[in-house]
Amino acid sequence: MNEMRKADSQDEGEVRRNEAIDMYLQGLKVSDICRAVGRSRGWFYQTLKRYQQGGRTGLKSKSRAPKV
Repeated sequence: MNEMRKADSQDEGEVRRNEAIDMYLQGLKVSDICRAVGRSRGWFYQTLKRYQQGGRTGLKSKSRAPKV
């Protein structure tokens, strides 16, 4: 059951990142985007960097498993 919740929260993160980028591409102000998605400006600029480096694929949730 916990694994299901983790997967849902990762999907929610991807959705939020995609929504933020969509708003940015529509020309909305960064402060308005952050207010709409409930995240900080730092989070947005990190998301924008991921988008610029990897496109939509770069917005996918990354594994949080430890590197062994």
